[in-house]
Amino acid sequence: MKRQLGFIIATGLLLSACNSDDTESKKNESDVKVSDKAEKERLTTEITTEKPMTEDLKSIEKTIDINSAAFKNSFVQASGEGYQGIEPGLTYAEVKNKLGQYNGTNDFAGGLNFNFGSYALIFDGVTTENELTDRSKVEYVYITPDQQKDLAVFSEVWGEKSDYASLPPSGVASINYYDVDGKRINAMVANGQVIMVTKHDIQKITNGKNESAEVRFNNGKTHLIYPKIDTYEYGQVILTNSFNIYGFHAGDPVGDLISKLGQPDKTFDDDLGTTYQYDNFAVTVKDDRIYRYLLNVKEEPLDPDLQSIWQVTSEDTQSELARFDGNKTNGFYVEVNPDMGPVGGIDSIAIIGENYQGPEVGQPDNDILSKETILSEDFA
Repeated sequence: MKRQLGFIIATGLLLSACNSDDTESKKNESDVKVSDKAEKERLTTEITTEKPMTEDLKSIEKTIDINSAAFKNSFVQASGEGYQGIEPGLTYAEVKNKLGQYNGTNDFAGGLNFNFGSYALIFDGVTTENELTDRSKVEYVYITPDQQKDLAVFSEVWGEKSDYASLPPSGVASINYYDVDGKRINAMVANGQVIMVTKHDIQKITNGKNESAEVRFNNGKTHLIYPKIDTYEYGQVILTNSFNIYGFHAGDPVGDLISKLGQPDKTFDDDLGTTYQYDNFAVTVKDDRIYRYLLNVKEEPLDPDLQSIWQVTSEDTQSELARFDGNKTNGFYVEVNPDMGPVGGIDSIAIIGENYQGPEVGQPDNDILSKETILSEDFA
């Protein structure tokens, strides 16, 4: 009887110990499963939020042959101004997920280019590498070959250019335009080599980025340092309304331009609007827009033969004033005013932010004026 009781007690203790171990084991197993699940969720979240790896991202080509017919067809047919989903508006963080880190920089075609293989991207407002952040947004997308491609070989695929334009400074580079399936492709060319292709208007970008005049503040006066105005290249800046001060062009809303320029030397109102006169230039504001920039260049050593230099002919053949407005609906026109003094030359250049509303140039007014008209305030 004692032996049976001892056996039962021993068996009970053994089962109790086993049940205890089994419970602890299940508890540990449960902890492991919970821990594994949490780690799995953490890794999944990290992968989807930080390093998305979809088939679309894997298919992006970072090395692109701009001389291939496959690229030509794909590039022209792709919607947007970029390629393979690399479009203006993407942040640097998004670009890194698709293309990785940039592998170099250079400065051309409108700003500081960040190179990602065959992509060269300009980020809005980024002028130095240390200004680039994950929130910086792509402004322009260029496709650049690993090595510059011979123009003759490029033309075998793309055909003959439909047009071309020079880029300042003269002789450094030019733009060839290729019209393919209703789209205009820009190719930058230098020394017979194709440097890059893009859907952006390179000439407009380059002129628009060109700082028209540096603003200087000296002894309480706001002064402009003018560029080399009497060159063909800078003539194109003025004649395309790319001239700007702090990014403001003639015809633009005036915004905070006047406050940026500081205290004017003189302010007056007339039929044109309110004119703010500074040391060597003036801004006229009408209906909260920049009606006119008046560049006082009398003291500048300019060649007076701007028509020949700018390669454009004045539309006003009745006076010494020269007026340029090649497109009557483009929202601006330019007038060059002569210096009527003994020295001659150019007194000022006006960039006017509206279409020309005056009489047809070159047509003399033969109407007989009445006494009432001559004495009227408007006529005077």
